[in-house]
Amino acid sequence: MKPDKNIQALNSFITNQPVVLWGILVAITLFSTLVLYPDKGKINYEYKAGDIAERDIKAPRDFFIEDKDATLINRQQVADSFRSIYDYDPNMPSQLSEKVDQAFAIPRKFFTAMNQTTDVSPLSQTSDTNTDTSTTENQINSTGGTDNNKITKNDNSGVPPLDTIMQSLEEFEKILGISIGEKAYTTLYKYNFDTNITDSIKTILTEILKIGVVSNKDLLLKEEKKGITIRTIGSSAEQVVENLQVFYGPEEFQTIVKTIGDPLLKGIHRNLSNIIIDICKKLIIPNITMNRSETERRIVQAQSEIKPVLYQIKQGEMILREGERVDDTRIVKLKALSHQLQEKNIAMIRIGTALMILFSLLVIYNLFLKDHKKLNKHHNKNILFLSLMLIIFLSLTKISAPIADTTSMPLPLDIASESIFLILPLAAGAMTVSLFLGFEIALYFTLILSILGAIIFSSSIQVFIFFFLSSITGAFWMKECRERKVFITTGLKLAFFNAGLAISLSIYSADLQIVIISKNIMLAALSGLASGIITSGLTPVAEIIFSYTTEIKFLELSNLDQPMMKRLMIEAPGTYNHSVIVANLAEAAASAIGVSALKTRVGAFYHDIGKLDKPLYFIENQTDGINRHDKISPSMSALVLIQHTKKGVEFARDNKLGQEIMDTIQQHHGTSLIRYFYNKSIKIHGVDAVKEDDFRYPGPKPQTREAAIVMLADVVEAALRTLERPTSARIQGRVQELINAIFLDGQLEECELTLKDLHQIAKSFNTILTGLYHHRIEYTDKPPELPKEKKAQ
Repeated sequence: MKPDKNIQALNSFITNQPVVLWGILVAITLFSTLVLYPDKGKINYEYKAGDIAERDIKAPRDFFIEDKDATLINRQQVADSFRSIYDYDPNMPSQLSEKVDQAFAIPRKFFTAMNQTTDVSPLSQTSDTNTDTSTTENQINSTGGTDNNKITKNDNSGVPPLDTIMQSLEEFEKILGISIGEKAYTTLYKYNFDTNITDSIKTILTEILKIGVVSNKDLLLKEEKKGITIRTIGSSAEQVVENLQVFYGPEEFQTIVKTIGDPLLKGIHRNLSNIIIDICKKLIIPNITMNRSETERRIVQAQSEIKPVLYQIKQGEMILREGERVDDTRIVKLKALSHQLQEKNIAMIRIGTALMILFSLLVIYNLFLKDHKKLNKHHNKNILFLSLMLIIFLSLTKISAPIADTTSMPLPLDIASESIFLILPLAAGAMTVSLFLGFEIALYFTLILSILGAIIFSSSIQVFIFFFLSSITGAFWMKECRERKVFITTGLKLAFFNAGLAISLSIYSADLQIVIISKNIMLAALSGLASGIITSGLTPVAEIIFSYTTEIKFLELSNLDQPMMKRLMIEAPGTYNHSVIVANLAEAAASAIGVSALKTRVGAFYHDIGKLDKPLYFIENQTDGINRHDKISPSMSALVLIQHTKKGVEFARDNKLGQEIMDTIQQHHGTSLIRYFYNKSIKIHGVDAVKEDDFRYPGPKPQTREAAIVMLADVVEAALRTLERPTSARIQGRVQELINAIFLDGQLEECELTLKDLHQIAKSFNTILTGLYHHRIEYTDKPPELPKEKKAQ
């Protein structure tokens, strides 16, 4: 039940809130402007190389055309000549030296903790035994000169155990970021991790890195002709380097380490020297790296500063002549012209389009639709229906417009873009609107649709004339549609009419080629046939979505074999008989005052279907003589009677009988008083204890003349059943009395019935009822006796 309530709440909001109308107005304006009309102002010169020009095209103003190939060449030259950016890290030697000091400090702390005090003996190139050898003083400095610091081998006295030192290997390698292995670490241990070892490592690293190390020497050398720009990290200093051979690549610095290290490590034991060189090789990383992102950024910036290569097209210069073959050069000019005009005009033209559409909609709505009697009932719903139809057929028009340039048919000539509008079945929109809302509403709808459709086709007056005349003619032929075959007959008639229009437009355009005229006739005729077919398909969809009821639907519902009527005949035969008589009365009255007799008759057939909920509580169905109201209170009896209108609406909605029948069911009692049970309640409880509103139907009062006629016929038929000796005079007096009572009660004040209409209705009722209750002669079973004189004869 909850989803049904939500749907009903949404439906109530859409149909009752004025803000919905503004939302529809804005939606149509935006849709028409941004979706259907986005490219107006852009000249459509869509040619391909090899096409034949259909007309002359001249430059309407001076404009420039970019030579994109020349511009691209200039920008590529800038990119090719641009020096790549390399970043130089001047802090790398100090950072590596700091890592070396930190790493060697770890094992040295064990020696400090032991307060080692040993004699220093010169280290010479000896074996790893403890045998004393001649000492050679190794003086190490950064230039290979002498120094008082000497690297000495420990004599294992007063030094920490090797096992203790080996525990620090992992942390030592972690700080350096390299792996040296236990054997090399043991060798360093034998030499007490001497500070001169670290000095040697730092000296070698510094000597190599101050020259510069790159990761890919081959890539660097590709820049040799133009050089590179080296940018110092941490400062804005930059320098251009053209001699790129000086920098070390990965293979070179592996060799140069040994070249630089051998003089520095002269006189040191070979094992220790190899370890120092190996550590240096592993520690060295490139300190000159290519900065690709900065290089690309500067190239893009430099390219953006290159101005396009332009050449001027003068106003009046012939860009393309009719009949010429289009080549690549002309295509460039056409695209440039289209782009120039689009950039200058598109914004203003869109604004102008939006305003034009907005004012057109406002004028037509306020002057013709706002207070139109056909739209007063369920106004928002009807406007929403018109808006959806407008959007659907405008979308169809927009889809067809770009197809016009590419469509072809197996005929002697291709379909020209000027002719494609002839096949559009826009008349179906007007025909559908006319079917549901009448010809007058369809006229205003067609006016808007034709204007916007013509705008899509370059504001052509020929397009407007064809759309308007075709649509309005089809709408006129559909306004009295009561049979399904009318869709086809209207489509056929419209096909001939459209063909005549196509001939007229061809003559107007001075295009008298037989082939082209024949093709236009065929397209226009197909449009007429398609309009009839599309209308027949849209009709049931609109009936379901918007609860509309067409004359065709009314004819179908007037068949008494419909499920609801058969159920009424079986379950509530008295109500069925009452409904049939009311329908006859209502039909005659509707014909007398010139409203839809069919609609009124069908409304009368179904006006009391709510009594199916509790049929035995209505006296016409109480065939057993038992009145159920005798056992319940008057107020409860009134509730039962009131409920039948609500139930009737529910039954009508469930059986999709349409909104107009639901309105008739809801309004056929208006807000009238259930006088019998009201008076009965007063007798029981007194006047002061009874509220009159509790005994009135909830309404609303009849909104249409058809619903009012059903109300009058319902009351008259029920009352005349109790009339004694129903002579013509008594029937006429009683009918007039009942109509006057309803009129004085204000039940007819919201519909358009006039006093003249009421007089005609009463007259038609009198005629029908007099015939229904006419005097009959008495029939006897025995033949009359003859006089005695005749018997004797």
